[in-house]
Amino acid sequence: MIENLKEYKVSRQQLKKFKSWANHPAMEQSPPNVDPRLWEASREGLKSLTSELEEEIFSYEYPWKQLDETSLLVRELLTFITPKGDIVDPCAGNPDHPGGIAAGLELMRPTYGYPVPYTIFTSDRRDIVGNDWNGNPARATTWDDLEYVMPNKKIDWVITHAALVEPDDLAVLTLALRYAKSGVAFLSDGSCKQALSDLTPVELKMSHCLSIENSNLMWFVWQKGHEGEVVEATITNWQLIS
Repeated sequence: MIENLKEYKVSRQQLKKFKSWANHPAMEQSPPNVDPRLWEASREGLKSLTSELEEEIFSYEYPWKQLDETSLLVRELLTFITPKGDIVDPCAGNPDHPGGIAAGLELMRPTYGYPVPYTIFTSDRRDIVGNDWNGNPARATTWDDLEYVMPNKKIDWVITHAALVEPDDLAVLTLALRYAKSGVAFLSDGSCKQALSDLTPVELKMSHCLSIENSNLMWFVWQKGHEGEVVEATITNWQLIS
């Protein structure tokens, strides 16, 4: 049974190998020095292992199939960073939509075991029932209000998604970098990389630029206390296979 993302990634690699072996021309006929019955038993064993692995992968993927691309990319983000404390998504949208930042964080809880080191708060500039708070995240007063309703009166992490096509979007990121005490993870179009790399918040330093295979999106991450070069990597094999 696959219990976490690391085991899931390994299982995907194993499944790829099993299928490659099963489809190799050399598997079609037993070698002269091997009993055909043993050879056939080996082939059937490989098929059985492949089938079992496919079922395990399907079971792990099933909850994620109900969500959207953003949730999957949150899952991948958490293989690079370990956010703790009170996390805010200030551009959460409609909480009834099956997906988004909060849904991805929620499904990743078992990976951390218990107690889970974070709580999730959602907000949006529209007055949407179901969010923890609603207000325009391009205004500092909204962030002051958010801090006030936090259990510890502070925002530890901001993890959000914006396209940076509206004038307010950059203001949202600028305020997130000002108010977040530990880090900010921002999912946006890769074309914004240079502009975002040039941002110089006082407390946080850019730590990661994560491009995404088969997507124009990138994760940009700033963390308190980061030293050294920005980690640049590509997220691969993030899409579901079943």
